[in-house]
Parts: sequence; C-alpha cells; structure tokens
Amino acid sequence: MFNNLGFSSSRFLVRRSPRLRRPVFAPSIGGAGNDIITFNGGGNGAQGIQGTTGAQGVQGLSGTAVAQGATGAQGVQGPSNGPQGTTGAQGATGTQGATGAQGTIGSQGTQGTTGSQGTTGSQGVQGVQGVQGVQGTTGGLVVPVTIANTSPYNALSTDYDIAVTANAVIPASVILPVSPTGTVFIVKDAAGIAAINPITVTATASTIDGAASAIINTN
Repeated sequence: MFNNLGFSSSRFLVRRSPRLRRPVFAPSIGGAGNDIITFNGGGNGAQGIQGTTGAQGVQGLSGTAVAQGATGAQGVQGPSNGPQGTTGAQGATGTQGATGAQGTIGSQGTQGTTGSQGTTGSQGVQGVQGVQGVQGTTGGLVVPVTIANTSPYNALSTDYDIAVTANAVIPASVILPVSPTGTVFIVKDAAGIAAINPITVTATASTIDGAASAIINTN
C-alpha cells in the first residue's frame, strides 16, 4: 500500500484518536516495517442501510426414522406410605335402575274443617203453572164444640158450638160475650130436655137477632 510514495507495507494498524476530527496518515518509512495508519477522527458515523435478506437455502433431506427401542424394565416400587395421588376424574353416570314397587298407601288424614256456606244463588225462573186438579167432594164443616155443664155459662169469644148439658137437672142460662155485629154462636140442647128445663140465652151489650134474649124450650 502507498507504493506511489516510495513506501512498502505489509499490513495496516488502525487507531482512533478522540481529539481529532479527520484522519492522519503516518506511514512507516523504508524496509519491511509495518505501515501504521492512525485514524484520529470523530465519533462513529451513521449506520448504513441493512442489506437485503438473502433467499432461503434449500431444505435438507429428512433423516431416516429408526425403530423404537425396547421398553425399559419397570422401576422399583416406591414406599407404600407415600402421599396420596390426585383424585381421578369422575366416571360417567351409570344407567338408571328400574323403578321400585309402589309403597303401601298411608292411612287417611284427618278430615278438614267444614268450609263456610257459600252465597245463596239467585232464584231460578218460576216454572209453568200446572193444570188445576179436579175439585173434590165438599165435606162436612168441622167446628169446635164446647160442653156447657154449668149454669150460668159465660161463653168465650173463641166458642162457636155450645152444647148445653147443665139443664139436665135445672133450667140453664148462657151469656154470650161482647162480639162484633154478625158473630155467630150455636147453642144446642145437648141434654135433650129443654121442654122441661129450658135454656135462656142473653148477650152482653148486644142483642140476639134484635131481641134482648132467646129461649130454647123444645127438645
């Protein structure tokens, strides 16, 4: 290198000086001594642009698979009181068994309290009136009968048929009560001897068919 200056060199030694900003060449002169180039420059220059990535090389051939080796002998069993292993996963649920026979029916429970009566429903529609029946035979009139066995006999307002028996010994008398106009009393000679012992009938504050009294003197 640098033979145009009359120097010979076999290699370069490169140094950097932090105090100079441009390179200084200091060649060795004569003979076969080393040519020394000292670069007394500034800081590092800017990094160059990264070169293009080269193409990927061809993939090598796949190696030949060898046969699997024999299984080694089982190791020595560990102590029986070693720690318990992790619980395995739960197995699948088995099929449901057949339904058992029905149990005995229990005794009947106590009867509950009777509920309150419900609201009365609305009245139904009145049915069609039936056909009138045939009129029956007219029967005898049934009236209350009072036996007058004392004399005088004071009749009551509830009396209607007065059967006098008191005249069997002596003449008898019957006194009718105060009654509205039109009230009917029946006085009979029940002893059947009015011709001998007559019966005298009078009305209190009233008359008998317009008369003050009436006499029964026939049997």
